[in-house]
Amino acid sequence: MLRFTPLLLHTDGLRLKAECLQPGGSYKIRGVRRFFERKITCPGGLELLRGGVSTVSAGNLGRSLAAEAQSLGIPCTIFVPDSAPFNKKQKILSYGAVLEERPFAEIFRMVHLAPLEPNFLHPLRTPELLEGYGEIAHEVLAEHPETEVIVAPFGLGGLALGIARALQEKNSSATVVAAELDLCAPLGAALSAGGPVKIERISSFVDAIGTAEVLPNVFEEAKDLLAGSISVSIGETRQALLELQLRQNLRVEGASAVALAAGKKLARLSPGSKIVVILSGANIDLEVFERETHAARLGLSDEHSPSALPTPL
Repeated sequence: MLRFTPLLLHTDGLRLKAECLQPGGSYKIRGVRRFFERKITCPGGLELLRGGVSTVSAGNLGRSLAAEAQSLGIPCTIFVPDSAPFNKKQKILSYGAVLEERPFAEIFRMVHLAPLEPNFLHPLRTPELLEGYGEIAHEVLAEHPETEVIVAPFGLGGLALGIARALQEKNSSATVVAAELDLCAPLGAALSAGGPVKIERISSFVDAIGTAEVLPNVFEEAKDLLAGSISVSIGETRQALLELQLRQNLRVEGASAVALAAGKKLARLSPGSKIVVILSGANIDLEVFERETHAARLGLSDEHSPSALPTPL
């Protein structure tokens, strides 16, 4: 069952929307459930789905789709970048899905060029996915109507756009700010340049966000619907990861930590603002989590990699 995830009070006056507590450990289940509910209620919809479903995913969307497909007895194929974390790939396989690994650049091309097919869940162009993500906005406003800004991690853009569309439909004055890692912040670069530009993509433990370029159609919508982008450093992200463990007893993935770090930066820039941060997912490898929080405890600066450090016992 989907959860009405709580808003957790945090430091700096922030509230945290803990989507990391959803079944499957991420908000993606909202869109996947919406997709299946709509298809199954259509005449012949279930039979059409029997032919199998597929998607392209950094991990969390694939996991949610694989789990739902297994529960319905529907074949499932997930295309993932070969750099996706091992734990995310293993979870997809555990639900009986076929896992197809491709280089990151090929996965990005699939997102950009894949034709729309009834049983292919496109991360951006399948309307049910973004509608499902938009339910987050409804819940935030129901629990905290005074919300002024929602900070959402920005990967391909589906989460931020889904929330922003829902706010617009409700005529809410609340805005959405994208959170990016400065090692790979394509939206911020595009907003500065006035259009999508290719940037260098530097890999890090933050695996679920950051592409080399914002898709043109995403940029066209984002520049009008979003209130901007805030980028944070890997050091700030590590500290946010540790802070969530110590203050909220939550183990989250890098994208969630990026969102919190961006929310904290925004709170410093705009004191007193009523800010909600979306903790998008919890699916981080335990060894990676321990390594990065260990680095945060040591206060490693951004230019120091913790990869050579022993994992704490």
